[in-house]
Amino acid sequence: MAVAEDINRSVNQIAFAVDSVADETERGAQTARNLAGLGDRLGVLVRQFRI
Repeated sequence: MAVAEDINRSVNQIAFAVDSVADETERGAQTARNLAGLGDRLGVLVRQFRI
């Protein structure tokens, strides 16, 4: 029975790790979208400058 419990524990740890990676990936994607928006805003502001 100990082997089955070890396998179950390992599967649960893998599932937790996968969920954590998925969460971090979504945060990274949101950060990238936010950064793209800031870049767009900066571009608009820079185009307003005249020399």
